[in-house]
Parts: sequence; C-alpha cells; structure tokens
Amino acid sequence: MDFKAHSHRHAGVILNELEFVDQFSELMQVISGISDNDLMDKHSSYGMKDKEKTPKSLSKAINDLLKERFEEKGWQSESGIFQDNMYQGDTWRLDFAKNNIAIFFDDIVSKTSDGYDFIAQVVNVNLETGFTFLDGPVQGRKGEIEFDAGHVEIHERGNKIFISSGVKLIIPSSFMKQIGKE
Repeated sequence: MDFKAHSHRHAGVILNELEFVDQFSELMQVISGISDNDLMDKHSSYGMKDKEKTPKSLSKAINDLLKERFEEKGWQSESGIFQDNMYQGDTWRLDFAKNNIAIFFDDIVSKTSDGYDFIAQVVNVNLETGFTFLDGPVQGRKGEIEFDAGHVEIHERGNKIFISSGVKLIIPSSFMKQIGKE
C-alpha cells in the first residue's frame, strides 16, 4: 500500500533507536506489504453473499487487513492503554501494541472516570508517573463546559488537568450564574 510516513514529535528519530527499531521495521513491513490486489480482494469479499452489503469505501478492508497482518506478527490489537481499572473499556484502547510500542491510526476518543470526554490526535502515557499528555488539536467536555486546546496534561489520575496552547472555553451562562450565587 502506498503511504507517506511523517515524523511527529521526533518519532522518526526515536523509532530508529535500538530499543524500537525492530518493531518499527515490522510496522513498516506490514503497511507496505498490503497490495492493491489485497485491498480489492478483501473489499469484494464483503459482498460475496450479498452485493448490497459491500462497503462503499475501502476503509473496512484497510482496517481488517492491518489487524490481520499485525496479529500475524504478534502485535496485540485493541489492547487497553492503562492497567488501572479506572481506565478500562472501549474508549481507552490502542489500535495495536507490541513490547514497548503502541500505534493509534485515528483520533483517540476517551472518557475519564470522573466524566471528562476527550478527542485527541496523540496520547502519550508515562506508565511510571501515571501522567497523560494529549496533543491535538484536543477537544473535550465535562457536562456543559466544552474546550479546544493544543495540549492537555492529566496528572494524579484526573485530579489535576492542565489545558494549554490556544485554549477556547465554552461556558454556558447558566453555569456562570450558578457560580455567582455561590
């Protein structure tokens, strides 16, 4: 499959270090090893029983082929991001992981146990400290309060949340009136 690799936040340098180079090489082999014929065969197989059930785009074929090929190489698919029970379920999972590398192919959609919803492009988790760094654009909300930011840091399992880089907050007037009464 034709693709362009872009290095985000120095990932190209980091992934070529001895600690990561084998997994990175596998990742590149899996993606480049998917041919146009593989895509066409997989896509047309969805409509073998019923032509009307054939998806309109190739995205399902791409996703299914990536999953099959990564699993063949020993990658774990859709594994949890955290070991902590507070962060379990469909919203806190990786696309693929192997040893000390994790891959996300789309925006990450997540929800914290205390009610924050996030959509981010990059999530970095320090498993030793429990700090989570979301890079964006990041969109989030809790109740009626919404925000957009370039960067969000979550410390102490969500007890402290720092929002920075081009922050836009939407706070309903009803919330402001409630604070004024208190």
